[in-house]
Amino acid sequence: MLTNIIEQIERMVLHMEPHRSVRFLNLSPPWAIEAMQRARFQRTLRLAAKRSSFYREQFRRRGIEVRRIEHPSELGDFYTTGEDLRAHGAEAFLTGHADTAFETTGTTSPIPKRVFFSQRELTEMGRTSAIGLYHLGIRAEDRVLSAYDCSFWVSPAVLRMGLQYLNCFHVEAGKIAPQDFYDRAREYKPNVIFGEPSWLVRLSELAREQSTWPMKLRFISAMARLNRSARSAQSVSARTVITATISSFSSRRPRLMRKGTASLSIRHSCEMSCH
Repeated sequence: MLTNIIEQIERMVLHMEPHRSVRFLNLSPPWAIEAMQRARFQRTLRLAAKRSSFYREQFRRRGIEVRRIEHPSELGDFYTTGEDLRAHGAEAFLTGHADTAFETTGTTSPIPKRVFFSQRELTEMGRTSAIGLYHLGIRAEDRVLSAYDCSFWVSPAVLRMGLQYLNCFHVEAGKIAPQDFYDRAREYKPNVIFGEPSWLVRLSELAREQSTWPMKLRFISAMARLNRSARSAQSVSARTVITATISSFSSRRPRLMRKGTASLSIRHSCEMSCH
């Protein structure tokens, strides 16, 4: 009964406008947030045990009784890795009808890893992303340009889904040459830019050499922690630089759980720090 109530509250929060969701979550006591996380985690485990051949076999082999698990720490040393995806194939992780698929870009391995998603899952990811982006300061009046690699990569799709709920102006440039991006961006004068570290380093150099415009936020995402040279991208004025290091498909020991409907990865990592 309590679990059903928690799930109803979660759905209500996700379907609010982002600013209302953030206000609700900020007013919620820690135990309420933890209860929602626990309920979602347990729901994910049940779904994995029922529909995913990979997880069903792993739970059986490791003696994991899903109905008794309440926290990720209780899974012990069981982690889903990129190598698991390569060795077993994405089909072993499918839990429902898939509407689309994404692949790794080949920066960490020449063999791509595939993950499938349903449209409902992408919509949910968009709603939760919108809440996070609003919390970081993005508003309807902002102008966003994205320089993510659109070739098979999931990040541009998730960003696009999230921004539609924030109602802000958004142009998807793709990962074009920094000079080409700079020449085109001057016409839009975006105050929010999403991109990768080395690419943003070069864009920052071009801005210093030519001219700049007021910036609000730059979101730098990478598969590993930023090195010293990448941090030079912070030297061009912006009120906030968000650094996200993501190791979802390729990490040998990812940590946090994410829920999926079409495909599942029980734990993955998304570390975020503000500078």
